Amino acid sequence: MGKRLEQTIQTRENLKTAFWDIYEQKPLDQITVREVTDLAGYNRGTFYVYFKDVYDVLEQTEQEIMEIFEKDENFGFDPQDREHFCETIRFYIGFIENHYRYLMLLAGERGDPKFMRKLQTLVEQKASKLMRPYSNLDESRFYYAVSALITAEASTLMRWFLRGKDLPFDELTDLLYDLLFEGPLDLLTQGTRWEKWYL
Repeated sequence: MGKRLEQTIQTRENLKTAFWDIYEQKPLDQITVREVTDLAGYNRGTFYVYFKDVYDVLEQTEQEIMEIFEKDENFGFDPQDREHFCETIRFYIGFIENHYRYLMLLAGERGDPKFMRKLQTLVEQKASKLMRPYSNLDESRFYYAVSALITAEASTLMRWFLRGKDLPFDELTDLLYDLLFEGPLDLLTQGTRWEKWYL
């Protein structure tokens, strides 16, 4: 990689970082190009080499996240292979860790619900393709079952991050495996007087 290309990449990253620093503090519609360039240490002209406006910074970042997830070959599913399941969880965790700052903001109050829906749809499409051979459900029931599965898994992982990874990885994967393959009600009522009632 040539020095000029390295500088170009770094300049773009510096501008993007400055934007996200500000986005953590205030709504998107209140962010100005001048604020971004002042924080990054560039002039406005440099900003417009890489982005059309502050909305474009957000959109380009979202597109990059989508492309990374879409192209990654580590995403998989095999309900008969527990270790493969653990590898899938590792993939999810790695993805969240690599994009944690963006995902937390995009999923929050000032975030972009459209992007989160697009990302969930992409995950569901990839998961559906892998899970279809293992299911005899009709298309409607299959769709809802996959959606529930992915939502539960993603929500659990995000909460694990928010709670400071308070469970060791092995315990987390065991919990997720039990939740997804046995169901939360079975897990919640194990060893209680409600277990017999539920069954």
